[in-house]
Amino acid sequence: MRGNQQFAEIAASNALGREQALREALSGRRAEAEWSLDEMRSLARRYRVARLATPPEKAINRSGRTYVQLVLEALDANRITSVDAARYLDLKFEHFGKLRDFMSQSPWREA
Repeated sequence: MRGNQQFAEIAASNALGREQALREALSGRRAEAEWSLDEMRSLARRYRVARLATPPEKAINRSGRTYVQLVLEALDANRITSVDAARYLDLKFEHFGKLRDFMSQSPWREA
């Protein structure tokens, strides 16, 4: 039991330490100030915070690019409905425009 308690104490102190450090890093910024992408990336790396993926990015990561491309091609060829496509990709149809953008803009796009 002592080991678990010690682990919990160390984990809590590290979490609070990072939160305090982040507050200090942000203390000079106004709430409405614009942040550059480089500033946000730097802070994310420094405090080990992962960026949140958008729903289309999650669908690609979850299903794989090849599968997503097949679903989109089947949808475009009217072999499946939009309801089917949304269900296959576990993605609301309202995000399909952005999904197509991600698929077409990616430098490692499959042909």
